[in-house]
This record gives sequence, structure tokens and C-alpha cells, in this order.
Amino acid sequence: MGFEMTDKSKTTQIEVPNAPDIHGLVFRRFLGEGDIAAMVGIKNAANRADGIQEFESVEEFGTYYKNLRNTDMEKDIFIAEVDGEMIGFGRTSWKELEFENTFTYQNFFITAPDWREKGIGQAIQPVLESRMVEISQWHRGEAKKFMEALSWDSEGSKRKLLVWFDYEEVRYFFEMKRDLKDTIIDAELPAGLEIRPVSEGHLPAIHAGWYEAFEDHWAFIEAKEGDLERWTEQVMTIPAHAPKRWVVVWEGDEVAGMIFNSIHDETNKEFGINEGWLDTICVRRSWRKRGLASAMIVESMRRFKEWGLDVAALGVDSNNPTGALGLYERHGFKKLNKVTSWRKEIK
Repeated sequence: MGFEMTDKSKTTQIEVPNAPDIHGLVFRRFLGEGDIAAMVGIKNAANRADGIQEFESVEEFGTYYKNLRNTDMEKDIFIAEVDGEMIGFGRTSWKELEFENTFTYQNFFITAPDWREKGIGQAIQPVLESRMVEISQWHRGEAKKFMEALSWDSEGSKRKLLVWFDYEEVRYFFEMKRDLKDTIIDAELPAGLEIRPVSEGHLPAIHAGWYEAFEDHWAFIEAKEGDLERWTEQVMTIPAHAPKRWVVVWEGDEVAGMIFNSIHDETNKEFGINEGWLDTICVRRSWRKRGLASAMIVESMRRFKEWGLDVAALGVDSNNPTGALGLYERHGFKKLNKVTSWRKEIK
């Protein structure tokens, strides 16, 4: 974990063949914590330009980057700048999907809105892909290997770029919302279960239960050494994800299900909205088909309403094997935005 990098005596410039002829344009490596604020500024500006209601603070983004998994800070982060001013950044990383005998290699590059449509993304994409191919050579030869990227429907430039580089759409995810002024149906906890306030001592059991609940989901990755510690730092230090807002249900000493509710105050302020998110809704197998998910959703929405929020929001895999999409629709959530997962096979 951590940054602690930047030896400026090292060569950090990256050679990018076919870079556009823009005076002062340079591609370089990540130098450490000093780059974070500019990266956040670019990401927030891009989100606003694309109609994506997400706003990150420097602190939240920095904590996330300190805890990145399967990313070499000196080789997997790519920055574009013009005359010393950052105008774009991107990253590669990888995941092992053990149950699918598959490795995926994630990549993105975000260009500041004023610098789009100038050939920057098209020039850096082959460099990202070359890095992903390099990483893939470390991994089992018999496994399937795919480059992977995500795009919102509103990100027209990114979608065009992915099509140009022969990525294919493989999966869809929906952002869903509902007005908390609408009637919230009743749903009681199954007998023998109870909701308890979350303490830091509960986090290992909650983390283990969360991973187990998602074992049968698409692109599941097993927990690795250090994951609990990274996750604990994030939830204990980022106010939006404070465990005091979570709904965690227990039966005796066992975690049965959970929703990691979050409130992103800076996003709400930036976009003039007033919403809370039901993040990571999950029920462990032994407690499924008993109405527990409905009870947790209802409890979460009631809390949001008590806290003065106007809207409840969540995200869902369109092909979730537990039928989550239909469940959320029955609770009044409507599909608003779509995120597409794209893949390109490494052969």
C-alpha cells in the first residue's frame, strides 16, 4: 500500500508512436501523490461533461489509489500533459477469475474535455494494450485472457474508441433509482435474524460473508492476502462509506446478508441532488429465498428517508443470477443509465 515514489532523476517519459502533433504534448509515468489532485480534477470534469453524476474528493481518490490491487504504480499509470499541465491519465490492472479459468486486464484513459477528439486516446490505447499483453505473459498459458473496459452510454468518444480497437460488448449494468416520496412496501426480517450496528471488530466476518455471497456472480475474484486490510482502511477513512450507515443482518455469530449503504455528500452538493446509494446488496446462500434482501432494502430506504434524503439509488448486473433486477423493480427502482463491459481476447 502507499505511494512513496517519485525519484525525478529517473526517466519517466513514455514513448507513444503516432502521438498527435500537439506542441508541448508529453506522455509520462505516474510520479506519486503529487499527481493525484490533477487526476481528480480531470476525472470530475470528464464526468460532468458526460452527464455522469459522480464527484470524487482528492482524499477519497487518493485512498483508493493507495490501495490499488494488481497495479504497478510505476508501470501501469499513464499520464498526458501539455506544457507541464496534466490533460489526461489512464491505468491498467488485472484480475484472476479463478472459477472461470480466466484473466482479465482492465484499462482506461480519461482525457480532459477540452482535449478530446484530438487523437490523444487513439494514440495511447496501443500503449495500454501492449502493457496488458506484457502482463498477460506472466499468467497461466492455458487460461483465457481478455482485455476489458467499461463505458457509460453517455461516453460516446470512449465507445467509439473501443469499437475502433475491436472490443466487443459482453455485459450490461444498470443504474437504478427511485423517489423516496413513493410508498415503501413492508418487508419484515425472517424469524431469528437481527440487524446490529457495525463495529470495526465485525469487519472481518462481514468481508468474508460478502465474498462468499458473490462467488456465483460473473467475474467473481477470490479474496487475496491484504484485501481485508485495504478494504478496512477505505471504509474506515472515507466518510461516504461509513459502516454506521450499513444494514448488516446476523443469525447468531453468522452474517446472513448486508447492504453497504453510502451517502456521497460531495456528489450531492456538486450536482444539486440528495440521494443515498444501496451498495453491494448481498445475501449468503443459506439465507436466500426467505425475503431477506427485501427486508434489507426496505430498512435502507426507511433510513434514507429518516435522514432527509430524496432518492435511493443502486447498481445491478443485468444478468445477475439471483434475479436482483426484478427484485429492485418490484421495490420501485427504475433503470436510468447503462454501463457496458467490453472485452477483447488476447490470443
